[in-house]
Formats: sequence, C-alpha cells, structure tokens
Amino acid sequence: MNEYSEEVLDFTVNVGTVLLESGAEIRRVEDTMQRIAAWYGVRDISPFVLSTGIFLTAKDSDRDVYANVRHIPFRAVHINRIIAVNALSRQIAVGKYSLPEAVKELKRIQEMPDKNFFIQGILAGVGSGGFCYTFGGAWTDCLASVVSGALVSFFLSLSAASGRKASKILVHILGALLAVICSTLLFRAGLGENVGRITSGAIMPLIPGTSFINGVRDLTNGDYIAGTIRLVDALLVTFCIALGVALFYLVF
Repeated sequence: MNEYSEEVLDFTVNVGTVLLESGAEIRRVEDTMQRIAAWYGVRDISPFVLSTGIFLTAKDSDRDVYANVRHIPFRAVHINRIIAVNALSRQIAVGKYSLPEAVKELKRIQEMPDKNFFIQGILAGVGSGGFCYTFGGAWTDCLASVVSGALVSFFLSLSAASGRKASKILVHILGALLAVICSTLLFRAGLGENVGRITSGAIMPLIPGTSFINGVRDLTNGDYIAGTIRLVDALLVTFCIALGVALFYLVF
C-alpha cells in the first residue's frame, strides 16, 4: 500500500474518531468515512464502527492490506464539532481541500474549545426552568429550578474540566444529590411551592437525552450492538440519577 493511501486512511480514521467521540450516530460515522476515502481515491475500504471503537480495513490494487483499530471511550456530546466535520466533508467533496489542508482543518476542529461553562450553566438553568414549567410548576418553582439546574451544570462542567477520569456513575449520583439538596434548600427558604417539581426540573442537565436518541436511531438503522450499548449507558445514567435523589430522602 502506497504512502498516500495510508495517509488517506489515517485521516479517515481520525475523522471517524472526532465524529464518534463527539456523539454522532454510527451510520453517519461510517458513511462519512467511506465518502472521504473514496473522494481521495481509496475505494476498497470496510469501516466497522461501534459505540466505543472503530475498525477499518482496506486493500489496494496490489492486495496490500491496511488495518486500524481505535478505542474511543464515551465522552460528552459536542454538536459543534459534528457540524464542523460535516461541513469539512462537504467541502472535500467539491475539491476545496487537498489532503494536507484537510488534515490541518481537522486538527483545528479537534482543538475547538468547549462553550464557556458559565454560559452553559445559564442555558442549562433556563432549560431546567422550562421543564419545571412543563411539569406544572409555578413561576417561583421555575425560578428555583433555574438556580438548581445551573448549579448542577456547573458541577458537571467542573467535573469534566478537572482532568481526572471521574466515574460517570459517581458523577451522576452526586449531581442528582446536588440537585435535590439545592431544590430542597431553596424550597425551605421560601422560593417555590412544590419541591418535587423543582427537583424534576433541576435534574434535567443530567438526563442522557442524546445517548438515548442516538441509541434508538442506531437500532432503527440496524446497528443493534451499538444501539444496545448506548441504550444501556443511558439507562444506567438514569438509574444513577434516581439513586442520587433516593439517597437524599433515605438519609435526610
């Protein structure tokens, strides 16, 4: 296999890695990898993508074999990176990027900073207040959910930014415990009329909505292994949230 083909395939695996670790569904990852390799002239490839890994094999005209296996653990969802990679693949299709230029652009996408954690917290709080209103909460309940949901989001951001590989189970148990403690304290302070509705809104930043939706989408696309893994992960996180809330009431 010539050097150019290996560079194309290495770049293809890197593209799939960015998509998968950013939360893209399996079909999107496999399709993008196949299209990019074909656009650069490497057509005989077989990508096999799971929720936590990428397997890529290829053959050239001389029957030389290329193989690459990449383990990708579950990470936070980054919609902006998925959008940027999709835009890159479309620009490659119209001949805008040579391979070296595409490699540089992908590196820039990988280094894209996360949104400011303060802004994320405010938006998560607003979302929590909106869910509280949907659940029938009064405006004071919604205000308490805004505060509690923002604090939970700050906790998640600080956990992710700490640099330590914290257990997802522990993080979500503690996050749910923080949500119910904040909700109860605000309720006791006179802000809100129903602590249950406040708590229901406050735990929303913890809910694994994207993982659940992608799991269902993978199942409908026939990717049963990946879909099952994502659904199990979403259900485990949901159980941890329920456990965190239950611990508060059992202890206090």
